[in-house]
Amino acid sequence: MIDGSIIVLDMGRLSRYTDRSRLSQFINRFWDAITLIEDRGEAIAFLKDLLTPTEIRMLAKRLQIADMIAKGHTYETIQAYAHVTGQTVCNINAKLEYGNDGLIKILEKLERIDQKRQDKLEGKRNIFEQPR
Repeated sequence: MIDGSIIVLDMGRLSRYTDRSRLSQFINRFWDAITLIEDRGEAIAFLKDLLTPTEIRMLAKRLQIADMIAKGHTYETIQAYAHVTGQTVCNINAKLEYGNDGLIKILEKLERIDQKRQDKLEGKRNIFEQPR
């Protein structure tokens, strides 16, 4: 907070916003919108309409960094692979260590999706899946 104002980072731009109540409403509405997304196609359409291509790339890189940290890659490897600074890797690591576990839960779900795709590529079949 600076001069009683809330500072909001807009993925690249900094703006001053003084009405906490209104900002809280905006944020809550955003969370509501996220929970309304029903599938991948809807998520893509929504986020492409809402975010710039640069913002999408930034979020995608953060997710990749988190995934690589979770899988035990070194900071140096992550920096080289994702073309990011050590500070960015450190910031994402802090979110994994001290955050609300939301990122970890998503990474776990993504790992299951990745495993299903890999199994499909290798011709493995889920024994609990109904025959086609």
